[in-house]
Amino acid sequence: MDRVNLATTPALQPPPGVRSNLLDPESLNPVIIGVSTLCLVLATIMISIRLITKFLTTREFLLEDCVFYAMGKAGAGRHQWDVSLLNYMKVNRLLNAADIGYCVVILLAKLPILLQYIRIFMPARQGFIYWASQTLIWTNLVFYLATSFALIFECTPREKIWDTTIAGKCINMKVIFLLTGSWNVISDLTILVLPIVPIWQLQMSPRKKLGVYAVFSTGVL
Repeated sequence: MDRVNLATTPALQPPPGVRSNLLDPESLNPVIIGVSTLCLVLATIMISIRLITKFLTTREFLLEDCVFYAMGKAGAGRHQWDVSLLNYMKVNRLLNAADIGYCVVILLAKLPILLQYIRIFMPARQGFIYWASQTLIWTNLVFYLATSFALIFECTPREKIWDTTIAGKCINMKVIFLLTGSWNVISDLTILVLPIVPIWQLQMSPRKKLGVYAVFSTGVL
């Protein structure tokens, strides 16, 4: 199929009673851009506040701060039948790159939280919190590296990831995405409940303990 056909052929046949519109289709792209921009701005502000506060109070940057610092329109938002095959391939190519980047970013989001748990609760490098945090650090590292590897080499040849007209073989990515979603839930919940025991052992009122835990929960969320 040549480039002209790819540019004028819908990536999916529309449902009955619906006509494909490749020129001026209904799109959620402005909403996607707005939400993404808002999240990026909020995340940048929060991380900047953290880094500035740590520097002004302790005059040093710890390992988790360095990790936080390192994190530092083809057709998205449209019905697939309103996207040409050519643009659909562009979107798939960008999505594959985004999925690989997601694995790196989510790992870098969890790593500083676990390092902070070790520094705050287990400075002697022993005890349940220390070993649980170490286990989560290394299991997350192995899992997301393996997932990134699967995303990079999900098809042979690699171009078949975004170009379905090429002959080749691909692994079942539905299984990978299901495993990734399940692991995200399990690891996130584990990180969320991990500081409950040491916080509840602090010599302070229950109200203050809940306040401290709320601060940690906010960081995890």
